[in-house]
Amino acid sequence: HAWFLDGFSPAKNPDMWNDTLFQQIRRISRQARLDKSDPNHTRMPTVATYAATSAIKRGLCGAGFTLQKTTGFGRKREMTCGRYSLQAGPEINPRAEQRPWLRMPNSMKVPNSLNNHRSVAIIGAGLAGCTSARSLAERGYHIILLDKDGIAQGASGNPQGGLYIKSAVDDNATHSDFYRQAYLYALQRVDSLTSSEGWQACGVLQLAFNEKERQRQQRFLQSQQPPEDFVRGINITQSDAWCDVMQSDDQLAQTNASVEDTSFGGLFYPKAGWVSLVDFCKALIDHPNIHFKQTRVEKLQQTPTSITLECRSGEIPATASSSHSIECSQVVIATAWQTKELLPDAYLPIKSIRGQLTYLDAQTVPPLSTVLCAKSYVPPPQDGRLLIGATYHINDSDTSLRAQDHDTNIENLRQFGAAWSNAADHAKVIGGRVGFRCTTPDYLPIVGPVCDTQATLKSLKPMAKNAHQIPVADMPWQPGIWLNIGHGSRGLVSAPFSAELLTSMMTGNTVSCSSKAMEALLPCRFLIRDMIRRKVTAADD
Repeated sequence: HAWFLDGFSPAKNPDMWNDTLFQQIRRISRQARLDKSDPNHTRMPTVATYAATSAIKRGLCGAGFTLQKTTGFGRKREMTCGRYSLQAGPEINPRAEQRPWLRMPNSMKVPNSLNNHRSVAIIGAGLAGCTSARSLAERGYHIILLDKDGIAQGASGNPQGGLYIKSAVDDNATHSDFYRQAYLYALQRVDSLTSSEGWQACGVLQLAFNEKERQRQQRFLQSQQPPEDFVRGINITQSDAWCDVMQSDDQLAQTNASVEDTSFGGLFYPKAGWVSLVDFCKALIDHPNIHFKQTRVEKLQQTPTSITLECRSGEIPATASSSHSIECSQVVIATAWQTKELLPDAYLPIKSIRGQLTYLDAQTVPPLSTVLCAKSYVPPPQDGRLLIGATYHINDSDTSLRAQDHDTNIENLRQFGAAWSNAADHAKVIGGRVGFRCTTPDYLPIVGPVCDTQATLKSLKPMAKNAHQIPVADMPWQPGIWLNIGHGSRGLVSAPFSAELLTSMMTGNTVSCSSKAMEALLPCRFLIRDMIRRKVTAADD
């Protein structure tokens, strides 16, 4: 029931102060405390030692003792005393303080010049790929950007994209934390790189198009009380004016609805607006460290020191001369829903969402000076064309324009006010565009290193029985392979910040968001969740 440790200092007698000693102290103390046949079992075991070094304190804390420093004897300035506590646990391995999936693979060394470092290949030249390329290029890395179709030809090729977010009511939601930070960063990024022709900070009005949405917006304003330069509520009269009549910049600035107004009709983001995605992507890759090559990457081959990309130029059918290879040290895959073609064994529950935009003759609809959002979004007209969209169809691979989807978009005009409802009967369709978004089950992007699926299931197997029993072992990462995908319909907001986050992971720099948000974006999150839920097991189980 009482321990006195007089083993001199660890520097003079290191063999005594070892893990076995502390484990035995914990075992005997716990037995003495819990053995009710011992008449002294109610006494709390104590410990005292002349030693006061940090290593001994950590060992005693791990043995279950709550410690305090007291005055020592003679010339000894202080000593250590403690009392056993059942609540104290064994000493935690320093490696266990960080979950294995938060320990990134070995980071790339910062290059000294452009001539003496290996290149980074980025596959996919949409928003995710172009923002990743720019972020790494600005750190001095040589980037080879690859895409079979060209710059911003997929879902990132929409003529006008709305730069805004839909804020959640719950301020503790990881979605809110991530998207608020991403939104503010995207505003800075777009404003610094895009010309006035490709970026209009005209504001975005999110309409309360039904009672449920109206109540959600009211709860958001009342619980969050956001600053007005971020978002503010407007009332029904004001929202009707916005939807029906073109407003001047002075009129927009004068709008200031009270949160207590129970009849407000929307949320207005004054710094938001629309962006030409193609112009933004081209501005992103306008950097001397970025080199674009239009080619199809068909396969990845890993070696201990590098990654080889087997590529083919656009000739169909393929010829021997069209095949070539590219060697690099790191690869960022930003090919959205097509990522599974390059990583067939990766556990990525992503989906393709078909979206169709409708182009209307701007002369057949009311004038507009701000972006309107309800079930669809409508930016101000450009070059005599008004854009509305996009539709939402899962597991639909049809690339052709469909009349019924145009009708759906036009019908959604009625949510923007009386004048727009009348215009829906006479709107003239002059074109459209089909794109395919990539979305995830939790509607957050996938950003970070790729793990080996089967090796991860084996390494983290104890978590299948107890989710809190996290092994200390390192994650079995696939060396040099990273992802930036799954941005859905909010890539204009999420892609720039995700690129910065990815660059921080790859280079070993400080991550610019919370560990909770970072963990919520990692590619391995779905594998770990489904393993804990026993939806997936190792192949040999």
